[in-house]
Amino acid sequence: MAESKLSHTYRMENHKKIITKSFFLICLLLCSATYAFDERSDGWLPINSENGTLVLNVKINGHPANILLDTGASIHTLSSSIAEKTGIKGNSARAITLIGVNGKVKAPLSAPFDIVADGQKFTLRDIPIIEGNSSYGMILGRDFFEQSVVQIDYPNNRIRFLSPEIVNFDSNIDVRYEYGGGLLVEAYIAGEKAWMLLDTGSNTLALLKRKFIFKNDLDQYVLEGITHEVSGIAESAQFNVIKVEEFRLGTYDFDSFLALYNQDYKNSFDEKKKYLFSRIPEESSIQDGILGYDILRNFVVTIDYKRKKVHLYFPSAS
Repeated sequence: MAESKLSHTYRMENHKKIITKSFFLICLLLCSATYAFDERSDGWLPINSENGTLVLNVKINGHPANILLDTGASIHTLSSSIAEKTGIKGNSARAITLIGVNGKVKAPLSAPFDIVADGQKFTLRDIPIIEGNSSYGMILGRDFFEQSVVQIDYPNNRIRFLSPEIVNFDSNIDVRYEYGGGLLVEAYIAGEKAWMLLDTGSNTLALLKRKFIFKNDLDQYVLEGITHEVSGIAESAQFNVIKVEEFRLGTYDFDSFLALYNQDYKNSFDEKKKYLFSRIPEESSIQDGILGYDILRNFVVTIDYKRKKVHLYFPSAS
């Protein structure tokens, strides 16, 4: 495939954007959900990506709701407020234990309920119900994406779910899968290989481990006097911004690339992964960071979790 040269323009006001993740939780017990897909599941669904995340406007048991589609989340969660509003009952006898920054919490599993998006129906059950209000009625994590081949058309704000039995394609980027960590794609930052989590729930600049930054002397590219506030579920921290002139993702080259890291180990990914960014895995992981909306918004992204495949297509480069 011919290489494409992309010109990536960053607006400095984006540096001030704060990630607002309602909760990052780890499921201690195996949380299973069953899905029933409508026969029209190969059709496009409109998504709202104005805030840098993939939000699907749906009806849950007939009530309007917003759902965050998040490949970086290990489990699904349903807010207690939307559960109450839509009449979804939780089974306390089948509660699972979740860990957050404020300790452990028991989350009852939901009874079956229907989600309808643009005429397409999905039936879900056994979803943990989390206390409190959230910007989203529900977060659908990786397990939902693993049920089908997912195609996200960022430029046209749409998504579709295709049957793995009838759709097959070749990856045009190297992919690794880490248990509990999702799909990692290979990127090159200033010539250095980086394995980046493909995260549709991240609405900020790319995020890099402190260890990766200093191992490859990337701190020399820091933008002096510029920081970016990043918020987790309980605290926030000021992250440094680096800018490099060489970034490659698959067959595509970018003219410039911005990423975040923290010089302070106590507030870095490496130390705070359980609190500030729980989706950064343990030290044994090969994951070097997170790749989200700031880069993905250029592409049509096709993901096949079962076959561990990713295809990136930049419409304007063809």
